[in-house]
Amino acid sequence: MNRHRRLKWLSAFGFVAISGTIGARAAMSLTARRYLDAALDTMETHSVTRREVNWPSLRAQAHQHASAALTPFQTYDAIRFALSSLGDHHSGLIEPALMVQLSTLTAADNPRPQGRLAAGKIGYILVPSFVGASQASIDASATGLQRIVKDLGSQHPCGWMIDLQGNIGGNMWSMLAGLGPVLGSGSLGGTRDLDDVQVRWSYEDGVALEGTRPRARVTERASPLVSDASPVAVLINRVTASSAEAVAIAFQGRPLTRTFGERTRGQTTSNDQFRLRDGATLNLSVSWFVDRTGRSYPDGVAPDEHIVGGAAESIQSTAQDAMPRRTSRRARSK
Repeated sequence: MNRHRRLKWLSAFGFVAISGTIGARAAMSLTARRYLDAALDTMETHSVTRREVNWPSLRAQAHQHASAALTPFQTYDAIRFALSSLGDHHSGLIEPALMVQLSTLTAADNPRPQGRLAAGKIGYILVPSFVGASQASIDASATGLQRIVKDLGSQHPCGWMIDLQGNIGGNMWSMLAGLGPVLGSGSLGGTRDLDDVQVRWSYEDGVALEGTRPRARVTERASPLVSDASPVAVLINRVTASSAEAVAIAFQGRPLTRTFGERTRGQTTSNDQFRLRDGATLNLSVSWFVDRTGRSYPDGVAPDEHIVGGAAESIQSTAQDAMPRRTSRRARSK
């Protein structure tokens, strides 16, 4: 083979090889397809909005998004597209590396709740987000929060202010257990799925329960319960989301309790985690939060008193001004 013909042959071979590579990348691999389909199967089986979804259409669109995927990792964008198409505004995909990081977080890695006696002897508690997976970290967070409740309760406040502004969620159980003495014992609300199956949240003697299952427990002697006659202001805004919305919903129906601020974000679903083959996790909405009466809040929690502009300082000031008036009215009615 002369040099000219050899170059032509190599060029032809190179073109074929390159074209073959392009062709392979234009079609999803069997491994990627099976991975994507497993994720879609989980969504179709468990999503709280599954009856509202055109599944053949969504599957076709997801496959199109992953048409060139060769590995599970390369299907992640398609999975995120499908999750966002569910319309619950809460489901998401957690990649393996982030799952590992989340599993190592402790109470010390999270912002600490704060408490003080505010104007008019109001027990003010700032409840920040809490993210933690281990039971020890959840219980430690609950204990720290309830310690603040106990300390303020010993100062005999005339009412309570629970500040959930800026709280984007995380683990709801540490918050429910920590605030349990203010929420009260017994049923605090729960979840309801598409088959109308309800699971109750409750608080009893330092323990937050899901049904009969303890989910968070204070590791010290539980604080005494706050009297139902003690007024409570719950501060919320449009940043308040997810588990923080669950806490706001748990306060709905408590006697002498009002919410102040802005409508919350609307991530008012309970999410379960479904592990995929490579360690990624579908954080999937499977049921709705409901209050003590069984009411759900698909559009978020609307405040009893809307504060124009929603500035945190304005919300707190308005709630402080309202609470003494409510307390004094009750005192005059006796």
